[in-house]
Amino acid sequence: MEIRNVIQVVPAAPDDASGVSDFAAVIADGLAAKFGVQASVLHTVSTSDGPAGIAPGACRRSRPGIQQAILEFNPDETAVLLHFEPYGYQKRGVPLWVPGLVGGLRRAGFRVGTFLHELFAAGQPWQSSFWLGPLQARISRNVAAGSNFAVTSIGEFGQILRRWLPGHQIDHLPIPSCIGEPGDPVGVADKQPIAIVFGRAGMRRRLYQDFGDQLGECARTLGIGKIVDVGDPIDIPLAGSVPIEPTGRLPAADVKQLARQAQYGAIAYSHARLGKSSVFGTFAAFGCVPLVFGQPGAA
Repeated sequence: MEIRNVIQVVPAAPDDASGVSDFAAVIADGLAAKFGVQASVLHTVSTSDGPAGIAPGACRRSRPGIQQAILEFNPDETAVLLHFEPYGYQKRGVPLWVPGLVGGLRRAGFRVGTFLHELFAAGQPWQSSFWLGPLQARISRNVAAGSNFAVTSIGEFGQILRRWLPGHQIDHLPIPSCIGEPGDPVGVADKQPIAIVFGRAGMRRRLYQDFGDQLGECARTLGIGKIVDVGDPIDIPLAGSVPIEPTGRLPAADVKQLARQAQYGAIAYSHARLGKSSVFGTFAAFGCVPLVFGQPGAA
């Protein structure tokens, strides 16, 4: 069986700004460029601009809509990659129908892989996530068990999945750079003493609001001359005496050039979940020393 098409199921609308959508786009570009495989993205929210080969508005977060769109393809030439996170398919994070979707596609002859971006939520007893977490875990386990293989970006998730499903193919793949990789990386010693901050507005805002003092202290200690902030405009508090230069949104090529030049990259993110961050993946790809702020008062 020669795979000529890969359909990625993404729990979002085409115009939703999300890390999962960005990751799916990176996969699609890579499959096309390196293997000549046509990789369509099937968004689970209807759109008037459907990807090639898939009818616009073909599905609305339901098993029949998604399955019908995929069954238009030849299973001997087509594989499916399901991007799964419980809250992406149901507002309370309990999409009971997704394991049935995976099973239906397998029975129709498709090879199905699942990328599990989340497994289950946790919370306080007065929050729904506290009570629904075990059911979410069961759904995630069943989705992974029904797939030909499962992948996750978090090492801890991989350990949980292997404990749930001994002997099943479970792979660990951190999220790569969202802007590609440099063909000729620059060594840290040859870079400029600047730090780059980029990504979604909420993540950047949290960095400055929750960790501004620590960021400024790190910058002074490391001799960072300025911080370059890339992305949609936000109110940026001062990070000590270190100047912050906002650029607004930039083309990927310009962000690549900045990443090549910057010795450091700063991000507010859980240390245990850095494998999920395409921004951290960019820092790793371009050789930027990461300054990771995971909780107030720590870096």
